[in-house]
This record gives sequence, C-alpha cells and structure tokens, in this order.
Amino acid sequence: MFARKYSVFQIGDIAVLRQVTRPDKVWLSKPLKPGSSQGVKSGSISHDDIIGTRSRCQVFETSKGQFKFMCYKPSLEEYVNLTKRDAQPIYPFNAATIVQLADLNVDYPELEKKQNGEYCLKDEPLQFLECGTGHGSLTLAIAKAIHSGNCYKNLNGLGSSQLLGAILHSIDRNPNHLATGQKNLKNYQRAMYENDVQFHLADSPSQWLQSPSTKQWIKNSSNNNDPVYDHPSSFLSGIFLDMPDPETQFKDLSLHLKVDHALIIFCPSVTQILNAVQTVYYDRSIKLAFSRCVEFEPCTSGGSLREWDVRVSGIRNTNKEGAVCRPRVGTKVSGGGFAGVFKKLPVTARLEPTGTSLNQPVNL
Repeated sequence: MFARKYSVFQIGDIAVLRQVTRPDKVWLSKPLKPGSSQGVKSGSISHDDIIGTRSRCQVFETSKGQFKFMCYKPSLEEYVNLTKRDAQPIYPFNAATIVQLADLNVDYPELEKKQNGEYCLKDEPLQFLECGTGHGSLTLAIAKAIHSGNCYKNLNGLGSSQLLGAILHSIDRNPNHLATGQKNLKNYQRAMYENDVQFHLADSPSQWLQSPSTKQWIKNSSNNNDPVYDHPSSFLSGIFLDMPDPETQFKDLSLHLKVDHALIIFCPSVTQILNAVQTVYYDRSIKLAFSRCVEFEPCTSGGSLREWDVRVSGIRNTNKEGAVCRPRVGTKVSGGGFAGVFKKLPVTARLEPTGTSLNQPVNL
C-alpha cells in the first residue's frame, strides 16, 4: 500500500516558517525543491535544509544568522489564509461549516471484479457541483469530505480514474480564478485531493450542464432505479453556489439534484438569501424546499470564533515571566456572510401556496 510520510518534509511539501521571537510573523513556502530557498525577514532559508527534517523538531537560522524560525507543516486553515489569492476566499472555518450543513456522508464504494481481473465500481460515483472555484478554499473543504470515496483509485494502476467513487465538479467563469484554485488544491499535502476534483471553465452552471461530458454523466445515472433519482437528469449529490444571483440557476440545477440532497448558497447579504427564498416560494416548478439560513459573523478566526492570545511572555522591566490571556487584537478580520440551505423535493411533490406568509415559512 502507498504510505505517506507526513512527519518528515519531502520534496513538494509546503512549510510554514514562524519567527521564534515574534510568533505572529509567519511565511508560507512554495513547494520544497532542492536548490531553492524561502525568503524571510533579513535573509532566507534553504529548502535543502528543510527537506528530510521533522516538523517542529528543528530551529532554522536565516542565511545572515540574525533570526531563528520554527518550521512545520501548515494546517488547512493556515494554508488557505497564507496563500496568495486572486479572489476573496471563503475562510476555512466558514467553508467547513458549509460542508457540515450539506451533511455529506461518503463511504467506501462497492467494487466488482471483471473477467480480465480488473475492478470496477458497482454503482455510479457520487458527484457534487461547486460553482465559483475562486481561491479554492471551499473546494478543499469539500474534497476532504468526499476523499474516502476514492480510496481505491489506484487499485487498477496509478493514474486510473475508473474507480473514483466521489467526484467534485468545480466550475468558474474566470480562467485566472480557476487556475489559482487548481494550483492551491495541487500544492496542499502533495496533491492528496487532486483526483477528487475536476475543474471546468464555464460561464454558468447551466452552460456546464449542456457540455458533452456532463451529458454523459447524466446518461449513466438515468438507468438507476433508486428513488433518489426521481428524474432522468438527477445525478448530483450536493450543490454549492458561491456566485451572484444564485436563484437564477435554481430551475436547471434542481432537476439534476437527487431527492433530499442539499443545495447551499453562500451570499454576502441576507437580502440575497431572501431573494432565493422568494424565488422558490413563488415558482412552484422549482422543486426545492428552503431549510435554514445561518450567518457567519465577522471575526478574527472565521466560523464566528474569537481567537485569544494565551502565552507566557517575558516582562522587560523585571526580567521575569508573566502570563498573557486576552482576546487577540490587531489581526485581520474574516469577512462574514450568510449560507442558505435548500433541500430537493421529489418531482411529484405538489406544494401549493395556502396563505402562509413569507415571514412564517414552512421549512422541510
């Protein structure tokens, strides 16, 4: 079995360099490469010195010997926050919450053995759609959640895509954003989640649904007799929209979503959520039921978390040590936003307005 040695830095890893005397000063390296170096305050640190060492087990000095740095592997939160961006990201804790709201449950796929000795999937792979790749933060969060579905991807040989049990289709209309998201996915944990995602350049989800490759996925799923496939076009197990006016895509996307699976929109303003709720309420041909709306409050850590500064620090006047325990200030504030959760109704469902006002919705 292929094993990854996460505790030791290898070629292609990403490293965080944190200044020992100023823990708030950090640098994120490019993928480690022999002969390269990472520029830091008043000097640089060679990649050759980092490769082969263990995370957090060695202190490195700059080329000029003025400052010392602790080197370790970044968490997903640190990686997303420290990578250069072309688009405003959904911050990691918020992205993780959005994935949690979708309630994704991806198990190991069932396999069948063919006469030639190779294996194939017993059922069609689970498929998910993300519109608005952007920085790739939500892409990484979804990929982590579905990664177990691709545990057999190398069973028929490296590079085979026949045994992918879960696939995220990530689309964006901006080629620069798409390239950035793809690069960020590839550079994290030596491309661990690269095979979980397929990137597509498209102006809208509706355009992507008309592409030949997508039509083939729809055709393959149309023969399934499971009740969740209540329409010949139903093949998506979850939809995530981070785009302007997401409600304009509801009619097309709802037909391609499996019954009782989630469509989640992320919006900067609650009025955008209201527009989406009104669209579903008044257009009964859209088989979606509004479930809930949650707010992500602006904060220093994302996910409505307030970070605290807890440490032991030296007191200059007395040369003694004292404790610091207070809310952290002076750090960047993560942007807020709202997430709206909708669930797919069966095509046969008939929900006629019965006088229920919009301020008292029936949530299903």
